[in-house]
Amino acid sequence: MTYDCISQVAPEVVKKGSAVLDNPTVKPDSAVLDNTTVKPGSAVLDNSTVKPDSAVLDNPTVKSGSAVLVNPTAERDSAVLVNPTVKPDSAVLDIPSVKPGSAVLDNPTVEPDSAVLVNPTAERDSAFLDLNRNIPATETHNLGPKCTICQQNYMD
Repeated sequence: MTYDCISQVAPEVVKKGSAVLDNPTVKPDSAVLDNTTVKPGSAVLDNSTVKPDSAVLDNPTVKSGSAVLVNPTAERDSAVLVNPTVKPDSAVLDIPSVKPGSAVLDNPTVEPDSAVLVNPTAERDSAFLDLNRNIPATETHNLGPKCTICQQNYMD
């Protein structure tokens, strides 16, 4: 089994169908990340301008029906993520391994068909949860080996 430094992963793989998140304020049926204005049915990431049915992350230009993650170019109906290995119907951010039908963000443990996010608060009908919130503080640092360069946890 080999591990790659997460900080060195390039946004090269694009797969269809997903969303990602990380915002304390979430509206029903929406995926929100670092944006105060969200439209229903949209996922927003690090962008003040959001188009309907679009997910935006660190990109000023987004095409309708697309999810953009740390990448200057986005393809229609695709999710662009900072991970070289992405399974179909998944949104991946800074995690080297993802299970089908899952949205993963900064969490080493993911269950199928669930959205894992770095946010302790969640509203009904929104994809927002933090698996670490139920883990005692003494255990949060024992989730596996860390990269000696970026100090982030690895995942099988």
